[in-house]
Amino acid sequence: VFVLVYFANLLTLGAHFDRYLLPLVPALGALAGRIRPLVPLAILFLAVPLAWSIRDDVRLTRTDTRVAAADWLERNLPPGARVAADPSTPAVRGIVLPLLLPGPKRGFDSNRAVDRLREQGISHVLVTGAVADRVLAARDRYPREARFYADLRTRARRLYYVSSGKGLAGPWVALYRL
Repeated sequence: VFVLVYFANLLTLGAHFDRYLLPLVPALGALAGRIRPLVPLAILFLAVPLAWSIRDDVRLTRTDTRVAAADWLERNLPPGARVAADPSTPAVRGIVLPLLLPGPKRGFDSNRAVDRLREQGISHVLVTGAVADRVLAARDRYPREARFYADLRTRARRLYYVSSGKGLAGPWVALYRL
């Protein structure tokens, strides 16, 4: 009963994450042990989270892009730089203004405006695909936040960019100079 109720509840969610299936793994394993005809079905259902786990494990063996970015920033960020940073970016010296995470039922962060950042003496902006890609995918729901990322591309100079590949995994990270 738990498996059916839990699975039915998952179908009602607006967001789906792989980890939501993990509570089903032990229940399906136990169920398959008690009801032999369910073994092939349980194996099928258990193969999916196993494949996801293997994929995630392979990804976790690579250096995260945020670690690579933190190393570069420590070596290259000028002393005295005043940095505004997206959530989920590397923690480095100079971050004086954490930008708020956009999301449903959250107000607009007025610091997500290039002109305002310049007025506050911010010299650099550190952003990541972990936030920007989600905002841009839902630009109709986050038009001001999407405009902020567009303004960075057109009104600031990108000094650094790293993305997954070549032994790296994780979201892209970029540093802009205002």
